[in-house]
Amino acid sequence: MALKLILMRHAKSDWKDANLSDHDRLLNTRGRHDAPKIGHWLANRGHVPQVILCSTARRTVETYERTGIKTQVQFHQSLYHSHAETMMEILQSSLSSDVMIIAHNPGIAQFAEQIVAEPPDHLRFFDFPTAATLVVTFDVKKWKEVFWKQGVAIDFTVPKDLD
Repeated sequence: MALKLILMRHAKSDWKDANLSDHDRLLNTRGRHDAPKIGHWLANRGHVPQVILCSTARRTVETYERTGIKTQVQFHQSLYHSHAETMMEILQSSLSSDVMIIAHNPGIAQFAEQIVAEPPDHLRFFDFPTAATLVVTFDVKKWKEVFWKQGVAIDFTVPKDLD
């Protein structure tokens, strides 16, 4: 049995309201447009997670809501601006075989880069722009058996690819 991981950076956020804390920023118009595109792309390719592990930041929660993915979601404060190691710890505690993580740069980009044996052939992979989404499989039975450079990248996209 292979495990599947979907990594998504939150969609483009709004910087207009200087009174909002970073944690409370919402998506901007482009972000509200891009999140559903990624949700449709995932569904059309059969990449529907059993559980979503999501940062508690408003922009990640809104990204999740706008993807239209109907599944169990778990909100983790520790995914807010987390390091790759923290994401790995959270992932390794999951009991579901198909997991999605929605989080922030630079952590999500570092996690993506470190989790795959070979990066996907895409110009935007290493900077992991807003709403970038990577799908990775692992030939193991439990997340506790997953380690760095072990994943096989099977899909990657950014919203501009879907226009």
